[in-house]
Amino acid sequence: MSRRARLTSTTVEVGALRLHVRTARPDGACSGPVLLVPGLGSSSRYLEPLGVELAADRLVVAPDLPGTGRTPRAEDPLSLDGLVGTLQRLMERTTGRATVVANSFGCILAIELALQAPDLVERLVLTSPVLAPRARGPVPLVARFARAMRHEPPRYLALVVRDVVRASVRRAGEDLRSLLAVPVLERAAGLAVPALVVRGTRDHLVPPPFARRVAAHIPRGEFVELDSSHALPFAAPRALADLVRARDAGRHGPHGDLGEQHPPPGAGSSRAG
Repeated sequence: MSRRARLTSTTVEVGALRLHVRTARPDGACSGPVLLVPGLGSSSRYLEPLGVELAADRLVVAPDLPGTGRTPRAEDPLSLDGLVGTLQRLMERTTGRATVVANSFGCILAIELALQAPDLVERLVLTSPVLAPRARGPVPLVARFARAMRHEPPRYLALVVRDVVRASVRRAGEDLRSLLAVPVLERAAGLAVPALVVRGTRDHLVPPPFARRVAAHIPRGEFVELDSSHALPFAAPRALADLVRARDAGRHGPHGDLGEQHPPPGAGSSRAG
């Protein structure tokens, strides 16, 4: 494996947008590239710990989505399809076919990306997917989020506060309402690519039953838990990178030691150990 690479900043033109992107590639031979997708209202900065781990042996691309971090907001409000189209065009310009690793609300974008552009997505790694059906309203969601943030590393909280201050709260609210309308489980059931659902054991935003249900609805889905909080790419980057590499190497079977494979909904599912 090559020495650890640092992520550097660049700008990629995607249609009328100029996306700020954090990226790195190793000096030596590369494994399959990875696209990292952040959660709602967050820049890609909190994805850097995972990006650094993965960049030791592959190209990593982590964008600031429109209106977050250093990427300006589009003139018109972006729809879900618009955000997915932006990611699709970014992949066409940078990674080509790749593994897509998403966190939190970014999992909704990743699922839609795999449905709309399956030729670009090698596999999905969905970390801390939201939302549970009973938490789909804004009030219970905000309450869950507040509880979850008490269990996050202080450095991560500082990044979140900075991102929120820089972003437009009104526009973020519009994005939230758009994402709340997505039937996550129904959309997950249509996935043709393999997908790993990862939940942190100390995640107070995503209930364990919901994370398992997401995996169970995906025809080629798996589920695994790591000792971490909601912000898995920041709080448990090495363990998460190991999961990505294990799937690259094919070191998992129907009941591999890194996770559990779920049959389609209605056929029953196994429990994590």
